[in-house]
Amino acid sequence: MLPVSTYGASKLAGEALLSAYCNMFGIQAWVFRFGQRGGPTADARCVADFLRKLKVNPRQLAILGDGNQSKPYIHVHDVLEGVWLAWGKSQERFNISIWRLTMPLQCGKLRPLPCKLPARPCDCEYSGGERGWKGDVPSSGWTAQRSKLLGWSSRRSSYQALEAAAQALVQALGNVPCKL
Repeated sequence: MLPVSTYGASKLAGEALLSAYCNMFGIQAWVFRFGQRGGPTADARCVADFLRKLKVNPRQLAILGDGNQSKPYIHVHDVLEGVWLAWGKSQERFNISIWRLTMPLQCGKLRPLPCKLPARPCDCEYSGGERGWKGDVPSSGWTAQRSKLLGWSSRRSSYQALEAAAQALVQALGNVPCKL
């Protein structure tokens, strides 16, 4: 509830406006807070960023921050199942997320799996600092306790969500002959 970025502040402000509107006009709304999405139709940011960079230079990968940031990645199909289950329930806010966090270094290790090409080692260069970019948080973990009480939990791991995103992106961008 104490955002460290304008992005986080805008999300919190949106929830506050929705709450005020609901109270003023006697309606109910639900807020779903998602972890980072991954999967065949979701642009898992670190995977997409890594693949784009490797398309330009397959010998070197620039990684924002120190590589130790961590975020929960959730498969888009698990997101949809969570929303469907929680929709219309009495509680108003639900975190639809996964417990296990993934680091950028792990994102980079996913990429060779779907490439299926002979791979060459790649040098990693870190921009430094605990944040990848000014508004980033070094680590974000979400509790999905309310959703779990309804009987929902993610069926796929962060790794599976990122792997599905990588496979879809490799198809879109073409193979990248490099591994970390």
